[in-house]
Amino acid sequence: MTDQTNAGNAIKDPQDWTTGDEPATGAQESYLQTLATEAQEDVPDGLTKADASRKIDELQEKTGRAARIGHLAAEEDDPLSQQAVEDRVVEVATQGV
Repeated sequence: MTDQTNAGNAIKDPQDWTTGDEPATGAQESYLQTLATEAQEDVPDGLTKADASRKIDELQEKTGRAARIGHLAAEEDDPLSQQAVEDRVVEVATQGV
């Protein structure tokens, strides 16, 4: 599922990522721990990038952060890649920690 109007910068579904089977990034793992603490949940070890992204989405919904995240992308002039969005989310999330 990509935005056909700007396919070069479209946000792809994690199942379509070419690197989705690679281990989660440090930023993903850090943000997952932050969200899991807020949600009072455990995060499984060894998640892939795609699995970590899906878990981030799930925990954002559970903690109410999903609504706040949407406005971050909307404020940008250019569409953001999924990784750039996650990096920005981690940056914002860790400012209050």
